[in-house]
Amino acid sequence: VPNYTGAPIVITTTAQANAAHVNTYGAFQNSLLTSEDPGGYAHNIYYVKRLIFDSIDWLDNHTFDGTITIPAGYPAAAAWFNAVAGVATRP
Repeated sequence: VPNYTGAPIVITTTAQANAAHVNTYGAFQNSLLTSEDPGGYAHNIYYVKRLIFDSIDWLDNHTFDGTITIPAGYPAAAAWFNAVAGVATRP
């Protein structure tokens, strides 16, 4: 399995193999949707938006709580998710 640079990922210990939670790996796979199917939003914008939201929700605090905190430095992301006071809820 290659990483983002194309180099192979070498796992030498059990601890390394267990380091990535299955949901973290799922979030990575979900991120590929926008690059592998750039027109996905045209077919079902809610599905794509929720998939990306759920991925960020998991990476935000390792729990699916239906909210993500968007730092003030990312106003475009806050607008896309309709965040109020920097907190977005699941679309």
